[in-house]
Amino acid sequence: MVWVEVFWKVLTIVGIGALLNFWNNFADWMSRSVLPWFEENLPQLKPLVKEVFLKIDSIVTPIIQKLRRNWEELKSWFIGQLVYYERKSPNSYLQRVCSYFRKSIDKKLNDKEEIIEQKSEKTINPIDIPVEFRDKILGNTHSKINTTDFTDKAIEKMGDEMAATI
Repeated sequence: MVWVEVFWKVLTIVGIGALLNFWNNFADWMSRSVLPWFEENLPQLKPLVKEVFLKIDSIVTPIIQKLRRNWEELKSWFIGQLVYYERKSPNSYLQRVCSYFRKSIDKKLNDKEEIIEQKSEKTINPIDIPVEFRDKILGNTHSKINTTDFTDKAIEKMGDEMAATI
């Protein structure tokens, strides 16, 4: 039972957020490494470990599916977002966020679709640049990130291989 306790502690340390972000990699690792290791070294615990994994999967999978559905619904009126970074000094970046929304979801109201642009800007410390964008920003004087495109790809990737990993 010590292995089960260790397994739960590892999952707790990894955290729910990381589990959601990296679920495909985690599920693949479980399928290819962890479960075979238990089969070979502690076969009596493999059913329990697999049951724990499948229980977690039964919780994570609906969350990811709901996230994907909500993102598609949001995109019916949210057109996109661009984030511009301008290096001001070694310890600061100017972050400009431009978000674009449809004024109405119903395009039939008029032939000309009205777009709302929302802008904000603030000075941030380089440590506050999101991890997923740091390689595109740090070291550059000017950078542009299409966060909508990034989110589309991340959400698509989240669910593409879920069934194949179990």
